[in-house]
Amino acid sequence: MGRPRLSERLQRERVFIDAKFGANSICDRCGATLDTFADACSADLDDACPGFLAIDNAKAEFNKQH
Repeated sequence: MGRPRLSERLQRERVFIDAKFGANSICDRCGATLDTFADACSADLDDACPGFLAIDNAKAEFNKQH
């Protein structure tokens, strides 16, 4: 079985975030990009990861605009 299809809004959000960061680093701590974030992040679960916060802030920016 394949991955579930994202809603149109989540697809637009993903495009927005991809365009905002591109292949640039989203985390000063580990140097992760959007593509490497899942594997590169070394933050503990109770630690505020800069990469996660960058993505979360981009989502908030998208929601303000849409």
